[in-house]
Amino acid sequence: MDSQDDYPTMLKRDNKIELLESFHGAKQHHRMKCMTCNHTWTATPISKRQTYKKHGVGGCPNCNKHRRENSH
Repeated sequence: MDSQDDYPTMLKRDNKIELLESFHGAKQHHRMKCMTCNHTWTATPISKRQTYKKHGVGGCPNCNKHRRENSH
């Protein structure tokens, strides 16, 4: 299982997501920014890690919307 201390690093490395505030828990909502498209939103770090592990994608809602639109 992921160490909570490593969530900001793993989000940046794997999900290409940067936390816009200090980390205060994997199950707590944080402001996030996609390093690909610069979209900002709020989510829990654990949900973004689970999305990456399950689907192999970063978890940015904006990038996922464009990915779905382009796959049709």
